[in-house]
Amino acid sequence: MRHDEVKEVSPFSYPPALALFYNIFSKSFTRAYYLSEVADSSVSACEVIFELEEYKVEEGGYPASISELIDAGYEVELPDDIDGEGKIKYLNDGSRSVLYGVGENGKDDGGYYDGKEDEGDRDDRIYWERDEKS
Repeated sequence: MRHDEVKEVSPFSYPPALALFYNIFSKSFTRAYYLSEVADSSVSACEVIFELEEYKVEEGGYPASISELIDAGYEVELPDDIDGEGKIKYLNDGSRSVLYGVGENGKDDGGYYDGKEDEGDRDDRIYWERDEKS
């Protein structure tokens, strides 16, 4: 059979061997894709982290906001938040600076991760965190 003679196969009409393969590996492939997105997001976050650290060296502290960093002439673009809508977040509350995404629970927990897997967990994805004394 030539390539132009191949029939389209409905996802519901897989041959039994292919259906078995799909059932066994689809979750693994989905997870692998998600983890590749996490890796890409982490690399993009590193570019922001570099600019934050350079700002601290030059200005003596971390900026109050990403806008302040941009206004100081740094070229920064926050990467997309892979677990939520919009971009990852930067927070400087005076005692700590943190670059984070909402994490797998999809909620903004204020840049905290507690490692618990219960309903009240705080599982933001922390890319970088510094307390203001460091």
